[in-house]
Amino acid sequence: MDEESKEYQLDQYTQNKLAEEKRLIEEEKELKIKWRQEIEQNKEIQAHLDKYKKISVEAFITHYVNHKYQVYRYGDMYIKLAEDERTKWIDLAHEQLKCIQQKQLFDLQCQWRAEQIKLNGVEKCIDFKKWEDEVLNCPFLKPISESDIELYQEFLSETGLNFANEFWDREWQDYDEIKGGYDEDDEESTIPEWYQFHYKNTDTASLLSLPDIRGEKEEFYRGIWFDNQRKEIEERQKDQPIKLTDNRPYLSPSDRSMMSFLMHNFEDQLTQKRDLHYRMAIEDYNDTSSYEDMFRELAEANEDVPIEGHFDIKEAVEMAYNSYYAKKTAEHLPLAYEQYLLTRKMGFVIKGDRDYFGNIDDIYSTSILGGRELNGEPRDFNF
Repeated sequence: MDEESKEYQLDQYTQNKLAEEKRLIEEEKELKIKWRQEIEQNKEIQAHLDKYKKISVEAFITHYVNHKYQVYRYGDMYIKLAEDERTKWIDLAHEQLKCIQQKQLFDLQCQWRAEQIKLNGVEKCIDFKKWEDEVLNCPFLKPISESDIELYQEFLSETGLNFANEFWDREWQDYDEIKGGYDEDDEESTIPEWYQFHYKNTDTASLLSLPDIRGEKEEFYRGIWFDNQRKEIEERQKDQPIKLTDNRPYLSPSDRSMMSFLMHNFEDQLTQKRDLHYRMAIEDYNDTSSYEDMFRELAEANEDVPIEGHFDIKEAVEMAYNSYYAKKTAEHLPLAYEQYLLTRKMGFVIKGDRDYFGNIDDIYSTSILGGRELNGEPRDFNF
């Protein structure tokens, strides 16, 4: 090979790509010849085709063979897409099973904080946060029942839920926020929609009015420990040279007010005009892209999706999207429930990771135990 040939030699990636394309073309040719011969040699097929003009039969066979090759080449991909679509709804329904159990866990948290019950595996308030992420594995929760499934299906159909923002992805065991929403009774309630629906349809609403006896005890001990920590730090720093500190506020890299100030006071008019139209375009895109995604998914659905009239097309699309998701999730909830029961029956439920929070759990425990010790009490959780 001379120097000029070496210089123009294709890279390995391109060579491999060309070789693969050549292989596919050869395969397509062989398969189409094979399939055409099978049709021509099949007497039963020929008997059906003899009823039509020969010129039209030739065109039909060509079209059929081409179609069969597309099925051969891409059919498995579309089978997988259909399976993935079904799996998507079951996975989403599985997330709702967690929501069902989150409510049961929160009810127990209210009772535990009020010192009405004791729970194996729960020593302090933060333990409920740890079980939040392993709620289906929580050993002291009752299994999900058919009545739970039916009530949740009613919840999905009767409540205008925001599936686009994944309403189920939230802090389910944030006692202070949820209890605060109950005490303040704001219009913008911090109580999860599922909890509100469950309270209205069961006799558990009174649990929110229970006192937080255990939480107040923990905060008392934690306060003692943190006060002591602060005093020790101040004592250590008392004899150290005073460090100069920069007390100026922090400027965010994307601070909009500062960017606007610089743009309007230090840039020329053409740059300002470009900036204005650029920001308008970005804001328009951010405002419409999510609705375009919703509409595209609805348009590609394998069933008719009703959409109600609305003066704002974006609102109409979002309402149709949420209704569609609520319907499909409710339909697949029984399947997810069957998988849940099978998992429990087979013993595949895995015990939650007790070290999930790592340092946070250690600090929380240390602050309580340290506070008790400083208060002249035993270094344990028996209080």
